[in-house]
Amino acid sequence: MNLLNYFLTVFISIFLVVDVISNVPIFLSLTQSYEKKERADMAKKAIGLPCWFSSFLLSLEITSSATWG
Repeated sequence: MNLLNYFLTVFISIFLVVDVISNVPIFLSLTQSYEKKERADMAKKAIGLPCWFSSFLLSLEITSSATWG
């Protein structure tokens, strides 16, 4: 599996598990009392974790491909 296919597989899998689109109304209703900046900070943190995780898995794939050829 080439690197792009691997990255897309990991990213799509995480996206489906987290299901960002359907969680937006829930997030907005749970954070009604927060200020706009606080809500934006929480959203960035929530998005950052899946992005970090997919980057981590991608780096594992890169290092294993480089090591084992």
